[in-house]
Amino acid sequence: MTIAPGSIEDERSGWGLASTVLRIAPFRLLITGQIAGQAADGLLQITMAQVVLFEAGRGATPWEIAKLLVVSLLPFSLIGPFAGVLIDRFDRRRVLVIASVARALVAAGSIAVIALDSQALGYAALLTMLSISRFVLAAKGAALPVTTQSRHLVTANATSSIGGMTAAFFGAVVGATFVAVVPVVGLLAAAAGYAVAAAVFRRLPSVGGGEAAEDLGAGLRRVAAELAEGARFSVQTASVRRPLLAVMGNRLLLGVGFVVLVLVADERYELEAPGYGLAVAGTGVGAFLGTWLAPQLAATLHRRPLLPLMFVVGAVAAVVGAFAPYLVPFVAAVGLAALGFQVIKVLADALIQEAAPDVVRGRVFAIYDMLYNVAFIGAALTLVPLWEPGRESALLEALAVAFVVVGLALAASARTWPFPLRRRGSTRAPHRWRFRFAAAAAGTIPALAFPDANIWPLGFVGLAPALWLVCEAPTAREAGWRGWFAGSGFIAATHQWLVPTTGVFTLPAALLLGVLWVPWALVAWQLLGRRRTPCRLAAAAVFVPATFVVAEYFRSWDRLGGPWGLIGSTQWHNDVILSAAAVGGVWLLSLLLVAANTALAGLLLRRGGRGTRRTAVAAFVAAVAMLAGIGAAGGQGEVVDTMVVAGVQPGVVHDPHARFDAGERLTAQLAGRSLDLVVWAESSVPFDLDGSPEHADRLADLARRVGSPLLVNVDAPRHDGAGIAKAAILVGADGVEARYDKMRLVPFGEYIPLRALLGWIASVSDAAAEDRRPGTDLVVMDVAGHAVGPLVCFESAFPDLARLLAERDTDVIVLQTATTTFQGTWAQPQHAALAALRAVESGRTVVHASVSGVTAAFDPAGNRLLWLEEGPETTWEVTVPIVRGSTLYVRWGDWVPVGAILVLLGGALGVGVRAARRGSPQSGPVSQSDPVPAATAARSRDPGAVPGPGAG
Repeated sequence: MTIAPGSIEDERSGWGLASTVLRIAPFRLLITGQIAGQAADGLLQITMAQVVLFEAGRGATPWEIAKLLVVSLLPFSLIGPFAGVLIDRFDRRRVLVIASVARALVAAGSIAVIALDSQALGYAALLTMLSISRFVLAAKGAALPVTTQSRHLVTANATSSIGGMTAAFFGAVVGATFVAVVPVVGLLAAAAGYAVAAAVFRRLPSVGGGEAAEDLGAGLRRVAAELAEGARFSVQTASVRRPLLAVMGNRLLLGVGFVVLVLVADERYELEAPGYGLAVAGTGVGAFLGTWLAPQLAATLHRRPLLPLMFVVGAVAAVVGAFAPYLVPFVAAVGLAALGFQVIKVLADALIQEAAPDVVRGRVFAIYDMLYNVAFIGAALTLVPLWEPGRESALLEALAVAFVVVGLALAASARTWPFPLRRRGSTRAPHRWRFRFAAAAAGTIPALAFPDANIWPLGFVGLAPALWLVCEAPTAREAGWRGWFAGSGFIAATHQWLVPTTGVFTLPAALLLGVLWVPWALVAWQLLGRRRTPCRLAAAAVFVPATFVVAEYFRSWDRLGGPWGLIGSTQWHNDVILSAAAVGGVWLLSLLLVAANTALAGLLLRRGGRGTRRTAVAAFVAAVAMLAGIGAAGGQGEVVDTMVVAGVQPGVVHDPHARFDAGERLTAQLAGRSLDLVVWAESSVPFDLDGSPEHADRLADLARRVGSPLLVNVDAPRHDGAGIAKAAILVGADGVEARYDKMRLVPFGEYIPLRALLGWIASVSDAAAEDRRPGTDLVVMDVAGHAVGPLVCFESAFPDLARLLAERDTDVIVLQTATTTFQGTWAQPQHAALAALRAVESGRTVVHASVSGVTAAFDPAGNRLLWLEEGPETTWEVTVPIVRGSTLYVRWGDWVPVGAILVLLGGALGVGVRAARRGSPQSGPVSQSDPVPAATAARSRDPGAVPGPGAG
């Protein structure tokens, strides 16, 4: 069939061109049938997903989602390349009609799947339907050039893609809203949609086909060989390989966010529509917006640096999703990640089209299609071993890091922003090692602000010498080296008490953790190492502290040793400054202290100018004033009652049985006093009380004689063979009443990571010969009508644990610790000082009970109620206030590090966009055809997929 030329003119607008091609009757019929079929595709897919595969829309797991994605997406990748060989052998119009009728029959027949409640039949029906749809779409693609003029093919393809994606999206959204209630209607509506498609296709004139001269087997072998050739070309050609990897990497990471959204929506929220439909809707909206935004960005920015920048958008989305307590921002975050992915995809389409010669372009895009869908399936499979309810925040935090790392790797491979960094002068600084060791020495200065030295003003100024050395470095590379050495010196100095137990391993650990200071040093050098203006110093006062806090936040991961030596904890006994922790936790103290240090360093730098010095003084004063005044906003709550807590401190007793006897003897001395609770320190009981009833009876009898329950701590193998756990156990007059197993264990102390590989460390250190078993949740214990939240040793270093106990209406937080291994070192006063931070942050009294000292107690204002130094065996008693109310830190959580992360990502986006502007030297060379045409932006090679997982 031929199309009469007529008098059609090419309009300038995309919408005008679309309306032009839609006035051509055969094309209009073809697109109408396609839209009806793809709307039915989306409706049927979401119906089967919600009703059969996810048990009426609930109980989704990563494995179930992975199976659904395999069935939904692989037909488009595996069948698509070979479909053309088959459909060319038959009349295309008949293929379109018969396939649509077959889809209608499958949809109607799926009612039996619901009646039988068979998951296997559900997968089979969905796979059959989508495989047939692949033939329909292939036949449509082959017929489309016959239905319009060649000069309108780009517009016709774009119109077809947008129409198909829109239809599939709205079919899925409509299905998600009602099929969980009346699933049969969804299946019947899908069958009706396919029937409409068949009726419309039947009205088409002849659109070719049925003239294939090639043998079928030969055709299939030819396609397989061409796919292999396309794969080789893609791997060997960097200009094709990079955008392909960008799309694959971002789609894999987007898939993780998509699956987590499905799981969280089903697990946490009571929704009428299941999470799968919600995730499809969120990613579909993001994909539409990204399709619209891509040509706007490409009109002013180079595409090569724009690709890694979109990974920063994904990182922002992951951070928002990790810390958003509500569903709406979570969905919006996943939609934002989908927007960033769609921009990458549209730009990658154009880059690959330009880089791949016409003779291999189709094969390259066939490989592209396969990788595109396999990446999304891989995301679900990745989560199969990682997912646990309640673990979504940690997974999304890791996802944010992955976005940044993959984006940086992509930028490094393409040598685009932020690589290479601009350098000033020679890459080899004179006397560089002298300055690096000086930086390491300067890094030790802030350690003197911690206990036992307690020179707290160094918290405001102690970092400035190291920062000055960093900013005076001649190159960014040298600044990074100095930052690494300064960080290593700081870690070594604040953890020097570890040397007797860890020996030679202390230095490698310090060097490892010191790496986290490198980004801080690079940011400081970029802002203050070259031009030193008031504006740059003001920016440094924001971005340098933000980078430092983010480094502290990541260092606080328990697998890296936990949040020991945070710069904010230097103000633990400065009541005026400490009160700010009630607003933003120790993170706010660190942020403002580093801001003060940054301002001071700016004042000391050479070539600063009078305006810069005035700005430095103003920034320093502002940081100190904020520290002194911001705490008033947090509030300390209302004292409603008191509680009398006593305890025993047996001293350094290495024999655990002798320690138990000493605790029993000292506790007996407390009889006759009016006590609410008696606390024993960590590892005070070497028996499993469940498996040793005689010892449990002894403790219960002791509780009756003293007149108050005992909070003891067991460090012993479980009688049921479940391993060793550090457990805080409440023993009353009638026996064991409650138990809490320590959740955060000391790495290379209470357990050895990868023990099969690193177990030898136990033979050269004090690491446990057998790993302790971690607990799974916090516990609040009822003690004489008061709620007591126990923590064990290392756990007092973590701000989030005390905050979570306060969220659960705990009245008093009790920490049991030993620390006898480090008797006489800075470890014990440093550890006890952390109780002051946790008390102010949580708005709850914190009691820190030690075997041999320091034993301490602090009220919610940070006032010291008890401080019992190291010494011989003794008992202690303290009356602590019960406070009602909630601090801003308890209500808002870790908003300071989250805000710091977002500030840094926002700054990276801003600087990256500026660097990517046309004409920027960091953008790199690009072709003259760099702008992405609107038709290219609208292009979708996978129009048949539901816009969520298959958003093409």
